[in-house]
Amino acid sequence: LETKVMHRTMEATLIKIADYLNKRNVPLVFVLAPSFIQVNDKLWKEKISNRSKEPQHLKPSLPNKKLMEFSRKNKFLMIDLLPIVKSKSSKGDEFYNQKEQHWNAEGNRMVSDVLMDYLKNNNLISWDH
Repeated sequence: LETKVMHRTMEATLIKIADYLNKRNVPLVFVLAPSFIQVNDKLWKEKISNRSKEPQHLKPSLPNKKLMEFSRKNKFLMIDLLPIVKSKSSKGDEFYNQKEQHWNAEGNRMVSDVLMDYLKNNNLISWDH
């Protein structure tokens, strides 16, 4: 129940943000930044196994998939970084600081590259370099 309430609250907040910016003709792209636990399979399994309330079949991509579906339904632009980060991390790339879940320098570089490509490919910016 708590998860459903949080999810509905997040959806309502995203709609308010989008409406506010749309009324001002400001383009908006939501970006889903995965947590370190979503990217690391071992940590995910440990986290789920330690929580008796959570079903063991939950997948780390579930929240992102639900938000991506919500964004399509509402015609929001949204990028899910989880598949990209997970793919690159599986090849040994490190994107998070070890002591906290913030991006490290390589993570910031990767995110900026993905965002720039998205913005250019969707004609939200022009970049002549």
